[in-house]
Amino acid sequence: MVMKHLFKIFVLGLMVLVSGCGDWLDIKPQTESKEDDLFAKEQGFKDALIGAYIQMKQNSLYGQNLTYTTLEYLAQHWNYSLVTYEENLSTYVYSDAIVEATFSSVYEQWYKVILSCNNILNNIDGRKDVFTKKYYELVKGEALAIRAFMHFDVLRLFGPTPAAVVSGERILPYVTEVSTIPNVHITFDEYIKLLEQDMLEAESLLAVSDPIIGDNTSLYDAAMDDFIQSRELRVNYYALKALMARFYLWIDQEDSAFSCAKEVIEAKSALGGDIFTLADKTVFLSDNKALTGEWIFGISVKGLADDVQVNFIEARAGAKLTKTKEMVLTGLYENNTADTRRNLWKDYTSESGAIFSYLFTKYTQEGLSSLPVMRISEMYLVAAEAAPTLEEGISYFRKFRTSRDLQTLTYSTKIQLQSDILKEYEKEFYGEGQMFYAYKRVNSPSMLWSIVPITPSIYKIPLPQDEISYLP
Repeated sequence: MVMKHLFKIFVLGLMVLVSGCGDWLDIKPQTESKEDDLFAKEQGFKDALIGAYIQMKQNSLYGQNLTYTTLEYLAQHWNYSLVTYEENLSTYVYSDAIVEATFSSVYEQWYKVILSCNNILNNIDGRKDVFTKKYYELVKGEALAIRAFMHFDVLRLFGPTPAAVVSGERILPYVTEVSTIPNVHITFDEYIKLLEQDMLEAESLLAVSDPIIGDNTSLYDAAMDDFIQSRELRVNYYALKALMARFYLWIDQEDSAFSCAKEVIEAKSALGGDIFTLADKTVFLSDNKALTGEWIFGISVKGLADDVQVNFIEARAGAKLTKTKEMVLTGLYENNTADTRRNLWKDYTSESGAIFSYLFTKYTQEGLSSLPVMRISEMYLVAAEAAPTLEEGISYFRKFRTSRDLQTLTYSTKIQLQSDILKEYEKEFYGEGQMFYAYKRVNSPSMLWSIVPITPSIYKIPLPQDEISYLP
């Protein structure tokens, strides 16, 4: 059953849904009237969808916790001081009050986003007549895709490792309705079935409506509607396919994972060019350290520059979000001087020339206002692991490695290839919140830099206390 504090926010759900997205909130005090006003027009549904993204970009979710802070501490990616919250997080002391509060907040915020999507989905079919062009399919498809995205990440963090699923065990709620009636926890198989249903329905809707697909660009007047701009900052059709690739790899359906990843890799624009391209050495040497040309889906974060200043730059003396130079060059990059990703790090020096720390620069470029959530490089790694033959997998892996200025390697077994792919996840998605999930998916018995034994219990984050009380 979804936690009690979610019930408490239910009545206010619509009131906070699109805060800052329009003037409709100021019209009437009653929630019911506000819902009627919001969904009386096409613009109201658009505003409600933007409201879900506003919730997603909060620091409690993808603005920090799920990108470059909390999940990165779990993956051993940042230094920490002794007797601190960060130490407890990095050593998996999940019973610590602050650690527990952090994960409770993540859990609650995920379900708030899901609530926002459900508000849209529970109203949209009955108001189909208010939509023009293909906006009905676009809004509904995107809401379903976000709902699936949130539920999948809930599963990745709070669910069991794929290898440790217990048949018949109830794990989490999959929430599809707006209701004060508690939602029951369901089994892993039931959960992934509902998740797949959401993704497949979203796929069918976005395939005929998302302007990121070349054939759909003529459906809208882009110059007159900001809603269809910057599709890389939305859960667009190809972001959904990337999500499906992640999902199918997680549940060990490699054929489906490969097919989805391959479709994203081969995506073409209306002019016939690749939509997503792997960055090469020239990009890594440029100011574009965030590799924006690789983004399949990114999240716009208000105040990102200030957050980066505090967490990376001003914290240089205390090394809040950094690693020592030796650990990075020797441990992460294995003393490979050719790896162009080394350009994401630099010595941070004082005016006198003294080195304060080894600064991670992926997010320090001037003017950056968004964070990556999915990049095309991940699809190459998924394709390499899930390819139907070892030779085809090596081919995708070779293309990826070449883009990072690395030499071609040979493999005689898939196990050898998978081992090196896991190492590449570590190098590739540093600061992006993906490595803990990569370790968890394969139930890895070790982590780079970990000072505590890595046991299966580390990979299952405890549910919030008030949620545990509802378990059967």
